[in-house]
Amino acid sequence: MKYLNSVLVTLSVLMIGISTSHAQNTLPATGRIYRSIDQGESWQQIDNGFPDAAVVNDFAFHKGIYFAGTGAHGIYVSKDHLRSWKKTGTGLPADIKIDAIDGIGDVLVLGSNQYGIYVSTDNGVSWHVSNNGLTNTTVRCLYIYGTSILAGTNGGIFISVNNGKSWKQVLADKQINGLTALNKKIYAGTN
Repeated sequence: MKYLNSVLVTLSVLMIGISTSHAQNTLPATGRIYRSIDQGESWQQIDNGFPDAAVVNDFAFHKGIYFAGTGAHGIYVSKDHLRSWKKTGTGLPADIKIDAIDGIGDVLVLGSNQYGIYVSTDNGVSWHVSNNGLTNTTVRCLYIYGTSILAGTNGGIFISVNNGKSWKQVLADKQINGLTALNKKIYAGTN
């Protein structure tokens, strides 16, 4: 089977990132990004511009632009309504594994495996490291909650109240794999 790495829903568009190393009956055997405009009944491959070996780990839609973070190929952007993708990301390490990406205000935030958190204030063109207060640099997920950014890491949850400039640990000693909120309560998924 193919592995579903991430899902992004914007308006009536559903996008998924697929790891191509496994076969599945419901999607073609090639491709990394698929889009459905009929609630998942049918799928169209939309990964023009991605390297063949790229694995998509997360998506973001911020200020009218789509972003896709990959396992070893950096970050890609689509500014033409998903017709094509181009690599972006000046300032990111060449071998960065991006596990999470999200936006708040004028800031894009990405979480990586081993390198911690990077922020961009120019729609993903350039990035700078922002690990002040972050004591674990394996960031598995990000969640925007109001004006705060939560980062789930291998060493707990960190929060930023200043658009990712600094971080404070609010839960320690847990690997956090996912974050969400419902009815003003925040939930964390752990191992």
